[in-house]
Amino acid sequence: MPPQDRNDKERGTMSMANKDQEEMWNGAGGKAWVRAQTLLDTAFQPFADILVETVTTANAQSVLDIGCGTGATTLAMAEALEPDADCLGLDISETMIAHARKRAAESGSHAEFLVADAQTHDFPSSTFDMITSRFGVMFFEDPVAAFRNLNRAAQPGTQLLMFSWRDPAENPFMTAAEAG
Repeated sequence: MPPQDRNDKERGTMSMANKDQEEMWNGAGGKAWVRAQTLLDTAFQPFADILVETVTTANAQSVLDIGCGTGATTLAMAEALEPDADCLGLDISETMIAHARKRAAESGSHAEFLVADAQTHDFPSSTFDMITSRFGVMFFEDPVAAFRNLNRAAQPGTQLLMFSWRDPAENPFMTAAEAG
């Protein structure tokens, strides 16, 4: 993947659009998901399996994983793809990205992680040939703007595979971390 100004790889190049989500996932919500990482990875393994199968079948070479949290899906895809394939996990939670980076370092993974908002991050144009999300896109503040930005970052013919819960009011599980 082109460098895309990730010198320190700590934060994305643009501001976060969704301050409420940023606050939650950098506070109690993010800490709760890091603490429950093993349980959540196990519970959501069937979704990770589908993502991994899809990117490997498509022979993806540059994958963007939106809302990657603690990195399970990004790490699994990076492991399944060829060593020269790029896998970038993106999340607004510094807490969860720090944990994902630790997991990558411990496992020797070539996956990379970036703290940024998919709606506002200045991705290089036409970079990704696969965009995935395991329950991350549902948190977009402005889905139209976010998907427009992702479309700009996608190569022609890029596939998007995403899993999304219903509205948080209809899905209390996804907001349980707030109660931390």
